[in-house]
Amino acid sequence: MAAAPAPIRIGCCLSLTGPLADNSRSARLTHEIWQQDINSRGGLLGRPVELVCHDDHAGASLAPEIYERLIEEDKPISSSVVTAPTPSCRPCRW
Repeated sequence: MAAAPAPIRIGCCLSLTGPLADNSRSARLTHEIWQQDINSRGGLLGRPVELVCHDDHAGASLAPEIYERLIEEDKPISSSVVTAPTPSCRPCRW
């Protein structure tokens, strides 16, 4: 029996806590609905989608560290960067 294909990991950073948490709730829900919809249809290219989301606590100064962790530890194939690219993201080749 063939092993299940590895998921396609997509990373993001949202303010899940802190003063902007209410604003991020709809974004997080949208991501989750999209993931469920894609996976219910067989995933992308036959692979399930896995979202990796980290909380920035509404602190922009935490974004470089969070994206560094995404790149180095979580290793997503894509990331939803909505601010200017951080120095840690520039050398990465997706």
